[in-house]
Amino acid sequence: MEQNKEQIESVLCGRCHRKTNHKILFSEQQDYGNDEIVGTYKYQVIQCQGCDTISFRKLESNSENYAPETGEPDVFETLYPERIEEKNATNIIEWRSYNELPPKVNGLYEETTRCFSQGFRILCAAGIRAIVEAVCQDKNIKKGTVTIKDKSGKTKTKISSNLEGKINNLAENDILTKSNADILHSLRYLGNEALHELEVPSTEELSLALGIIIHILDDIYKFPLQKKALKNVRDKAGKKT
Repeated sequence: MEQNKEQIESVLCGRCHRKTNHKILFSEQQDYGNDEIVGTYKYQVIQCQGCDTISFRKLESNSENYAPETGEPDVFETLYPERIEEKNATNIIEWRSYNELPPKVNGLYEETTRCFSQGFRILCAAGIRAIVEAVCQDKNIKKGTVTIKDKSGKTKTKISSNLEGKINNLAENDILTKSNADILHSLRYLGNEALHELEVPSTEELSLALGIIIHILDDIYKFPLQKKALKNVRDKAGKKT
């Protein structure tokens, strides 16, 4: 295996969510072929020069795939862990004010966004559901009212400790607006489908869902602190005048 200290190439970084300069730390090439086709595999350990994340890259080229205009072989790149396209990562904003979130909520948020950035879509959907559960736990919401249908088709309400009931109770206690509670129910369904039915959500669905989670976490944790800080500033100004 060769060590390549000076070789730098532009590669999509799973943590930076964009193409960055990567140093090729190690590289090994394997050739294959027969009477009909010849090709090359190149295995590389690479390191982002922005965030220092180390990952793995495989490059493949063969005599069957080439650009007719130039005659140069096409090179197929595979990255591990899997990355998502840059355009699909632009809606995901890292939570930078960590002290605004309770530790459990923040930990789940970080793990969930990491799953998204690395293409682990079922785990990401499960993480979104877990974030909602963590918010309920942080707010000491253990049960709430749900509406069900009996065998005759009539609807009735009951108290339930499932996530549906907890989300409804968040709205009943004015921790969430009714519209935000309805949105959380849709995210609950997304997580249920991923976990129980093994349905893989699309990257676009997850990107939108994480954007919604950021908005709701702002409503619950960030904006109340900002409102309190603004009140303190105004109170101090009032005392001075």
